[in-house]
Amino acid sequence: MTNHTEFNNKVIHPSTRDILKILQKKFGSKTPISVSGKRDGTIKKIEIGKNLTIAEKNWVKDKFPELE
Repeated sequence: MTNHTEFNNKVIHPSTRDILKILQKKFGSKTPISVSGKRDGTIKKIEIGKNLTIAEKNWVKDKFPELE
């Protein structure tokens, strides 16, 4: 029997490859897309090589709320 209680972090961040797949599915595989992440696994920046509509910008912000 142990004399302690342990809790583990279950937050799983998607890899940049997974994020690229999601964005390519939405915007097409021919659209230039760049994703960079932080060391903690969160997204630092997404660049999409086309002008997005307001609805598309909102979709990205809803999908990845850590972005501005």
